[in-house]
Amino acid sequence: MASITPIGHSAGFNPGLAILSRDGLSSKVKNVVLLDAMFAGGEDYYDAWFAKQTAFPDGAPRKFVAVYGDTVVVGANVEQSN
Repeated sequence: MASITPIGHSAGFNPGLAILSRDGLSSKVKNVVLLDAMFAGGEDYYDAWFAKQTAFPDGAPRKFVAVYGDTVVVGANVEQSN
């Protein structure tokens, strides 16, 4: 396996963190893609991966992509009438 690109949606960030935490696999991670999956607690894993950043043999840089939006809370600031 030449490279790995973990892609996670919502709680799917956990398998990506598991890959980044394994020395034998993290060096093969070329890209990380998170779709509404950037949650507290993962920063240390991403920081460690960034710190080890080196280009792949083909010269391509590693990439981190996080796509997210605001969470809408339905009913917030709405008064109930009796």
